[in-house]
Amino acid sequence: MNYRHSFHAGNFADVLKHIVLVAALGAMQKKDAGLFVLDAFAGCGVYDLHSEQAARSPEFLEGINKIWDAKAALPAAIKNYLNVLDEATEGKERFYPGSPFFVGQMLRDQDRAVFNELHPLEKLELDKNLSDLQTRNGKRRVKTTQIDGYLAIKANLPPPERRGLIIIDPPFEIAGEFERMALALQQGLKRFATGVFMLWHADKDENAVRKYRQAIKSIGKEALIIDLRIAKEDGTTGLKANGLTIINPPFGLEAQIEATKSVICKLLGKDESAKMVIKLLNS
Repeated sequence: MNYRHSFHAGNFADVLKHIVLVAALGAMQKKDAGLFVLDAFAGCGVYDLHSEQAARSPEFLEGINKIWDAKAALPAAIKNYLNVLDEATEGKERFYPGSPFFVGQMLRDQDRAVFNELHPLEKLELDKNLSDLQTRNGKRRVKTTQIDGYLAIKANLPPPERRGLIIIDPPFEIAGEFERMALALQQGLKRFATGVFMLWHADKDENAVRKYRQAIKSIGKEALIIDLRIAKEDGTTGLKANGLTIINPPFGLEAQIEATKSVICKLLGKDESAKMVIKLLNS
């Protein structure tokens, strides 16, 4: 696997994913009981937006930069996201956190996390970056592993905490990813029926997404669907749409994200086709 997220860090898809991640984890932490977080495709934890890789395709200019530059009043979910981002990067806007840094920043003493990354160079960077974060924040119950992301789901479920968030966001660089995600979700729910599963997908093929969503619906669990399109498909390169599926969504999450819809479309949209769709399946 050759995917390196540093080429895409801070783009519009990251912004959406991490707004939802912070809101979901925050909602779960309203209960005092400890919880478990698994990031199956973790990446390296934090990305330098001034790096050579980011400069080749500066997607962050159309993503996080537009949020940073926003003058309008922002909804609570976006403010919370920016606060965690700022804490995780010590206010240095040249850096953008991956999911492990958002989670690592939010972990309480009673919480635990496993960050899994298969790519050897990304894994080395992940270990170094998490060590730096832990040094700043004090001891955290964090572990890293280096196996296939789908195997990591099987290996870590069910967690002894009996409460948890499972993040599944593969790179979508090989065919069949939708089928693997649906199967991993089905198997994960057999092990951990009450877990909150957060799945991200790139949207480049409407038929493939439709089949994927049908597979999700057939599982029969309540699912919150969040889709964001920033531009119409016009034959040019670059991702223009993505989506999230949250199984067993925490209470209040839908309302939090609904409140961000108009602002996200206004700030991140590129043309008149920009839209954000939020709906429940099997509720």
